[in-house]
Amino acid sequence: LQLDTGEEHYRFRQKWWQLWLPKDPPPPAPTSLDDAAVIPLTNASIFAQLTYTWVTDIMILGYQRTLQASDLYKMDPSRESGVLATKLEAAWQRRVQEAADWNARLESGELSPSLLKRTSWAFRAISRKGEKQPSTWSERRAACQKRWRESEGRKKASLAWALNDVLFYSFWIGGVFKVFGDTSQLMGPVVLRQIITLAEERTAARNAGEPVPNVGRGIAMALGLWVLTVTASICYHQFFWRSMATGVLARTALTACIYERGVNLTGKARIKLSNATLVNHISTDVSRVDACAQWFMAYCHSAWTAPIQVTVCLIILLVQLGPSALTGFSLFIFIIPFQQRLMAMQHRMRLQSMKWTDQRAKVLLEVLAAMRVVKYFSYEVPFLKRIFELRKKELRGVRRILHLNSANLALAVSLPTLAATLAFVTYTLTEHSFNIAVIFSSLSLFQLLRQPMLFMPRALSAIPDASSALQRLTYVFEAELSSEDALVIDKDQEPALVVEEATFEWESFEKDPGEAFSSKRGGRGGPMRGKDKDSSAQEDKAKAMLAPSKDAPLFRVKNVTMTIPRGQLAAVVGPVGSGKSSLLQGLIGEMRKVSGHVSFGGRVGYCPQTAWIQNATLRDNITFGQPFDEDKYWKVVETACLLPDLHQLPDGDLTEIGEKGINLSGGQKQRVNIARALYYDPDIVIFDDPLSAVDAHVGKSLFQDAIGGLQNRGITVILVTHAIHFLSQVDYIYTLNKGIITESGTYNELISRGGDFARLDLEFGGHASEGKDDDQVEEVIAPHQGITIEDAKLRSAKSREKAAGSGKLEGRLIVKEKRYTGSVSRGVYWAYLVAGRAWITGPLVIFFMIAMQGSQILNTYTLVWWETNKFNRPNSFYQMLYSCLGVTQAVFVFLLGAGLDFISFYVSQNLHHQSVRNAFYAPMSFFDTTPMGRILSVFGKDVDGIDNQLPMSMRMVVITLSSVLGAVAIIAVLEPYFVIAIFFVAIGYSYIAAFYRASAREVKRLDSMLRSLLYSHFSETLTGLPTIRSFGKMRQFINANRYYIDLENRALFIVITNQRQVALFLFGGSWLISSVRWMAIRLDFIGGMMIFLVS
Repeated sequence: LQLDTGEEHYRFRQKWWQLWLPKDPPPPAPTSLDDAAVIPLTNASIFAQLTYTWVTDIMILGYQRTLQASDLYKMDPSRESGVLATKLEAAWQRRVQEAADWNARLESGELSPSLLKRTSWAFRAISRKGEKQPSTWSERRAACQKRWRESEGRKKASLAWALNDVLFYSFWIGGVFKVFGDTSQLMGPVVLRQIITLAEERTAARNAGEPVPNVGRGIAMALGLWVLTVTASICYHQFFWRSMATGVLARTALTACIYERGVNLTGKARIKLSNATLVNHISTDVSRVDACAQWFMAYCHSAWTAPIQVTVCLIILLVQLGPSALTGFSLFIFIIPFQQRLMAMQHRMRLQSMKWTDQRAKVLLEVLAAMRVVKYFSYEVPFLKRIFELRKKELRGVRRILHLNSANLALAVSLPTLAATLAFVTYTLTEHSFNIAVIFSSLSLFQLLRQPMLFMPRALSAIPDASSALQRLTYVFEAELSSEDALVIDKDQEPALVVEEATFEWESFEKDPGEAFSSKRGGRGGPMRGKDKDSSAQEDKAKAMLAPSKDAPLFRVKNVTMTIPRGQLAAVVGPVGSGKSSLLQGLIGEMRKVSGHVSFGGRVGYCPQTAWIQNATLRDNITFGQPFDEDKYWKVVETACLLPDLHQLPDGDLTEIGEKGINLSGGQKQRVNIARALYYDPDIVIFDDPLSAVDAHVGKSLFQDAIGGLQNRGITVILVTHAIHFLSQVDYIYTLNKGIITESGTYNELISRGGDFARLDLEFGGHASEGKDDDQVEEVIAPHQGITIEDAKLRSAKSREKAAGSGKLEGRLIVKEKRYTGSVSRGVYWAYLVAGRAWITGPLVIFFMIAMQGSQILNTYTLVWWETNKFNRPNSFYQMLYSCLGVTQAVFVFLLGAGLDFISFYVSQNLHHQSVRNAFYAPMSFFDTTPMGRILSVFGKDVDGIDNQLPMSMRMVVITLSSVLGAVAIIAVLEPYFVIAIFFVAIGYSYIAAFYRASAREVKRLDSMLRSLLYSHFSETLTGLPTIRSFGKMRQFINANRYYIDLENRALFIVITNQRQVALFLFGGSWLISSVRWMAIRLDFIGGMMIFLVS
C-alpha cells in the first residue's frame, strides 16, 4: 500500500467562513501502517463507550486534514481475523459433529419421536388415504416415522448457529440495551399525558379565576421526560452500534474462513466453487450477512423484547381507551401473516436473482482475465450482449424485491395511523368524551408500536438476503477439502520420489445452471435474423475459447510406478496431450489420486508450464517470502539468465511487475519462474516444460547452468520437456502416452529399444527449437550480454536511494486507485438522476412526498378539529375524514416508494451497462495497470450497493426529510417564536454535520480502497494455488489475507461508529432522526433539551 506523504495532505482545510488558522499544522500520518495506534475502544471508559468520544480524536484530525490509511486504528487481538476465523472454524466443526452424532442416534433408533410428533402422525395417518398411501393406519403411521428418521428428522450443521457461538456476547449484550431503551420509550407517553393534563388544569383554573396548580410539578415531569429521552437515545444507539460491530466481526470471520477453505478445495469442489464464485461470495454474500446483522439483530431481539413492549403498550392503551384499544391493536395482529408472506416471496426472489448474479460474475471474471484475447478477436460485442442478458435477468428479480420493500415500508409508516383511526373511531362510537390528553398520549403509544414495524421492512428485506447468502456460504463450509497429506514428504526415505501403482484423475464437470438461457438467443423460439445469427455464432466461438468441454471423457494417468534416486535428473516425455503435465499435477497433489502411493524425500519446488507472477517487485517474485540472501540471490539471477533483463527494467530488480506478469515477455516470466525455484533451495525441483518460452541459446544456458547446476548440487530434478535434443544429458527418461508410462530407461536404452521414445527422437530430436526466431523471442538479451552482477547490484542500489529520497520508483506499473477528497460533487448526484431518468419520475416523487406529508399533517390536525368541533359537524364526519386521510397517507407512501424504485431500477441498469461497456472498450494499458480485485470490487460490492442498499437509503432519506420539513412547518405556524430556536438548532446541526462528514467521507473512501486490496490478493491467490502449495507457502498467504482483512477493518470500525444510519424514535409525537452514532448521540441531546424546554 502506497501512503500519501505529500505536504498537501497535512495542511488545514480552510473553510470559506474561517478568518484565521491555527498556528500549528496537524500532525503527519505515521509512515508505516504498522505504526498506527491500537483502537482506543479497548481501554475506553464507560462514558466514552456510551457517547463514542473514543473516536473524537480521529474525527478532529479528519476535520483538520485528509485522513490517511496509517491514521486509522489497528485492531486489538480480540478483533483480529485470525482469532475470529479460528473460533468460527472450531464452532463449525463442533456443529458438524453434533449433527453427525444426532443423525447416528436417529438411525440407530436411540432417539424416539416426541409425543406431539407421534400425535401429529396419528392424525395424518387417519386423514391421508388414497391409492399411493399404505392401506392400513399402522402402515401409514410407520411410513411417517420412517420418513422422519431418513430425512425430516435429520440435522445439518448451521453456519448461523456457528456464528452465534463465536459472537454470542457481542450479539446478545445488545438485547440488554434494547430492554432499557424500550422501557424508557414506554414511559414517555405516560409522562406526556400528565404534562398535557397539568397544562389543561392550569388553563382551566386561570380562566375560572381559581388557584393555579404549582408549576414545579410540571417542570419535574418535563425534566423526567428529558431524562427518558436521553436514556432511550443512549440505549438504542448502543444497541445499533453493537449490532453493526457484530456484523463486522461476522464478516471478518467469514471472509477469512472462505479464503482458507477456498485455497484448500479439492478439484471436485472447485468445479462448483469456481474462482469467480468464491470472489462473489466475499464481495456480495458476506457483505449481505454484514448488512443484515444490524436489522436481523433488531428483529431477533424483538422476538423476546417485542412481546413485553407490546403487552405494556396494550395495557396502557386499555387503561386510557378501554376496550376500544383492541380494535386498533387487532390491525397489527392481522397484518403479520401478510408480511410473512411478503418475506417468503422476497426470499425466493433473492435466491433466483443471486443465481444470475453468480453467472454474471463468473462470465465477467473469465472475460476480464482473457481480455487480451477478446480484443485480438474483437469479441467485445457478443460478450457484452451475454453479460447484459444476465444482468437483465438479475434485475428482473431486483425490481420485484424493490416493489415488495415499498409495500413493506408503506405498511410500516401508515400502520400506526390506521390502527389509531380504528381505535379512536371505536372510542367515540362508544360514547366516550374526546379528551385531548388521552388522544395524544394514546397516539404516541400507537406510534411506539411503529418502531418494530419500521424495523420490520429492513429486517424482512435483509433477512432473506442474509439467509440466502448464508445458505450459499454453507456450500463452502460443506465442500470437500484436500487432505493435509496431499503432498507427502518423508525425509527418512532413501529415494527422492517413490510412486507405487498410482492413478490420477481429473474431476468431472457439472452443467452450467445459466447455460439454458443461451439456447434461446433467437427470441421466443423464433428464427434469428441474419445479424443476430452472426452475433450468436461469434459469441459461441468466444464461449468455446473460454469454456472447456463438459462432454469430454475424464482423463486419467494410470498405474504410475516411479522410483527416482536422490540427485538424479529424470525426464518425462511424450507427445502433446499424453498427460505429462497431468502427471506432475498428480505428484504434487493438484490432481485427485484414485489409488496408489506418492511420497517425496524432501522439500519440493514446482515450476509450472505457465508461470505465475505476483503483482510485486521482481525481487519479491524471486525470493517468494524467503529471507533475502544477497549472494545467493544474485547468483540465482545470473543462473536464470535475468541479468540482461534487469538492465532493461526501469528500476532493475525493484521494478514492480503487474498482475500475471503483464510487463514481462513469456521468456522473462519463465526465467523468473525458474529463478524462484532455484532460490527456494529445495531438495526436489519439478519443471513443467520450462524451456518452451525461451529461444535456443537461452534454453541451452538454462539447461546447463540452472537445471544442470541443481543436479551438480545433489538436488533431484524432474523435468517435463519437448526439447528432445537435451535428453541425452539426463539420467533417466519416462515416456508417457495416453496417460500410461509405456517405457522407461536411460537415453541409450530407449533408443536401442526402438519404441515410442525412439520414434519421438527420430521425428523431433536434433532440432533445437527450429521455427523460432531468436530475434523475435528474446530480443532484449542480445545487446546486453556483458552485464555483470556488480552492474545489476549498482542499478538496484540506485533505485533504493531514489525510493528513499522521493518515495517513488519509475518502475511502478500499477496505477494507484484514484481517491477523491472533500464532499461528493454535484456532478455525481446529477449523474445518478440522469441514469435513473429522474426527469420522468422526479416531479411525481416530489408530488407524492408533499401529498404524503400533507396527509399526515391534516390527519393530526383532524384530531384537534374533532376535539373542538371546528366545523360544527357530527362525529361521523370527523371519523370519515380521519380514516380517509390515514388510508391516503398509506397510498402515497407506497406511490412514493414505487417512484423511487423506478429511479433505482434504471440507475442499476444504466450505470452497470455503462461501466461494463467502458471497461470492455478501455485500452489494454488500463488492464495492465489496474489490479483485477479493484475492477471486481466495482462490479461486485459496489453494484450490489446500488441494487439493494441505496434504494432503501433513498426511501428513508425522502421520508425523513419530508417529516422534518412538515414538523418544522407546523410548529412554525402554531408557535412563530419557535422559529428562532430552530434557527440556532439548525446552525448547531450544520456545524456538527460538517465536522462529522469531513472524516466520515474519507474513512468510507479508505474502506473502499482497502477492500479492493483484499479482493486483489484473494483473486491473485486463487490463480497461483499450485505454485503456492508446492512451495509450502500457504500459511504465508493465509497470514497475508488476514492482514488485509484487518487492514480493511481499521476503516470499517470507524465507519460503523459514524456510519450513516437512520434510526427513528418517537417522543411526544415528533420524530428524532439519528443519522450517525457519534453525531446522533449529540443531536439527540439537543433534541432532548428542546423537548424539555417545550414541555
